[in-house]
Amino acid sequence: MNAPATDKELQAFYGVEVKPSEIAATLDRQRKAFDVDDLVNIAYELFGQINEQLTDGDHCEIGNLIEMAVRELIASRASHEIYSKAGMVRAVEVRL
Repeated sequence: MNAPATDKELQAFYGVEVKPSEIAATLDRQRKAFDVDDLVNIAYELFGQINEQLTDGDHCEIGNLIEMAVRELIASRASHEIYSKAGMVRAVEVRL
């Protein structure tokens, strides 16, 4: 199993130095750009899981599902903006 690329490796590969402040600013910008259409799309994509949790009565899990999907979407958009590639910014880096 390969270890995730380090910042130094990413900078060498992509030829750009990305400062933590730039990543934070991009994540903040993408978080602020998140809107109701994005939320509707997430709810549509997760409908089966949300409906299952409603039936089971596990309402906290619905929030967890939606929160993780929001984080993943914001991270993906930030990754594309910074690196022009998915997966370079992780969902755990997103602060809501």
